[in-house]
Amino acid sequence: MPEKPDLFKEELDQLSDQEIEARLAAAVWVDDKRAAVLRYLEEKKLGKKNQARSAELEIARSAKEAAWAAASLAKEANWRTNLANRERGSGSSHISSSRRPCQLVY
Repeated sequence: MPEKPDLFKEELDQLSDQEIEARLAAAVWVDDKRAAVLRYLEEKKLGKKNQARSAELEIARSAKEAAWAAASLAKEANWRTNLANRERGSGSSHISSSRRPCQLVY
């Protein structure tokens, strides 16, 4: 009686990729089981690639957010420096309400 697919997958889940490759090389599985094992390995590799791609995208998003935050802080620091330089030069302590730190819109 053929093994149920779920039980066979559970068996494969218990093995490392190297163990599966060794069993394939030793022809432990033949015909339909061999084809199922090859599909299993391919799906497992695809899943790992998708996980790696997702992690890379998350890292890129985080880096982009950090860059935008740094740019915003740099603009605000530049604005404050210019304002301080103007106040020093004019002797005025009045802050113009038309000059506010720019905010980036995401």
